Amino acid sequence: MAKKISLIEKPSRPVKKIDLNLARRVLAVVDEGLVCGVGEPIPGKMCVEAAVCYAQGLEHSDDPVCVDSDVRQFKIDINDDGGFATDQERAKALRELSIAQLGSNKCKGDFGLILREVIIRGFLQDKKNGVSNIVNFIDNVRDSTSTSDIVRYFINDRDVDEIINFGIKALREMKSPGIKLMEKLIPSSKKMGK
Repeated sequence: MAKKISLIEKPSRPVKKIDLNLARRVLAVVDEGLVCGVGEPIPGKMCVEAAVCYAQGLEHSDDPVCVDSDVRQFKIDINDDGGFATDQERAKALRELSIAQLGSNKCKGDFGLILREVIIRGFLQDKKNGVSNIVNFIDNVRDSTSTSDIVRYFINDRDVDEIINFGIKALREMKSPGIKLMEKLIPSSKKMGK
């Protein structure tokens, strides 16, 4: 009789296929909690990107091969600088994004540029404060080519949930395969980033 493997057990061989099984594994590991910094290869004691590596059966790292490098940095910045009070709060905030990013390494487009466009379009929808929000945003990230500066702007001046939602919207526009997986596993996420 074959031994049943737990979703939070590290696979014995690397998992390359981006599918619902991998997404379930990532979610199970993330739901154990996420720490600031790369952490240790133990569920509940690692960061969001290390959780993806763990779920894929890769070496302990914060650089999963299935994630675009700009998306990776965006997630690390939120994970480490998001101002979360607890590891569980961090995990809850990053659940959807941990799945949405899967397969983003194969997407076309520059995540940083798409994220900026999504944010500006989002601000334009705010009839009362839209223009002043855009001016403030541009003043803060004008000379930056880094998503890190965008994340810092939101964490310092706005709301971490808002930047997570903008990140999911940018991944939708990039047609990240993880978006469909996120929506299947977390039905309430269908509204995110729209």
